Amino acid sequence: MPEPLFCGDELPQSGTSRASARLAVAVRDARPEDVPALYVLQKAAMRQYALRSGLDPETAPLESLAETEEDVAAAVNHGGVLIACSPQEPHRPLATLRLTVDRHDAGMVWLTRFAVDPEQQARGVGRRLYGAAVDWARGAGAGRICLHTALANSETTAFYGSLGFQLLETSNTRGYRRGLFCHQFPDSAAP
Repeated sequence: MPEPLFCGDELPQSGTSRASARLAVAVRDARPEDVPALYVLQKAAMRQYALRSGLDPETAPLESLAETEEDVAAAVNHGGVLIACSPQEPHRPLATLRLTVDRHDAGMVWLTRFAVDPEQQARGVGRRLYGAAVDWARGAGAGRICLHTALANSETTAFYGSLGFQLLETSNTRGYRRGLFCHQFPDSAAP
């Protein structure tokens, strides 16, 4: 991905509420120097995700909360980690996600570790980052993106629905109800 991609609206006018304010956002591949900030961002966002999902962050069976900074570094070095940041502060990530082409189905990309700074949620940052994820997936030859998320987290499931994701199945394999959601790109054939 060329760096940085500018994909945002104008900065909000004064007097605009945080929930309705949209930010100018640059999206780029994560770099090794981003790892410490990504680790902190992921922990904060995933703790909030656990709470919104009715899970105790200290005991929740979430791989994202068990990751170390070294795990985040390994993911960044592997590739497929995108970050969104303000063009004015390109070294401060506002959001991140990971993308991996499925080992058995090259037409599908898995989205994991979608984390938006809790202070930046509902400002368009995650939506902008997801748009770049779709571009990344298309560039990899995929026609859909899939993810798992806790069904009890209505804010997150509503957000994914607004992006075009549909619930395909549910399970309790991790000790809580979670759903498999996929977003089939409109111009690609369903499997």
